[in-house]
Amino acid sequence: MAIRHIADLVTKNSNTYATADEFFAEHGPCGSQSVNVDSVSFEILAGGNGVRRTAIFTDTTQMDAFFPLIDNSDAAKTWTATKVSQETI
Repeated sequence: MAIRHIADLVTKNSNTYATADEFFAEHGPCGSQSVNVDSVSFEILAGGNGVRRTAIFTDTTQMDAFFPLIDNSDAAKTWTATKVSQETI
């Protein structure tokens, strides 16, 4: 069964963005170019301080390969991720 994982990616600074491309320019691709996902889409959050990422995975093996083992408190990471939902589809 496929898995849909939705997360909000929010900048650690006070910047705001009008498009996902603006967010990527500052924070990197955030999974948008990963081969470990069937599809991924992004939309700007209402406050403009980040994006909502919706990723579709074939299975948990593919999903586990997608996510880096980096904690939100990692000083090198310029954004935090908060899982909104995850469901089997």
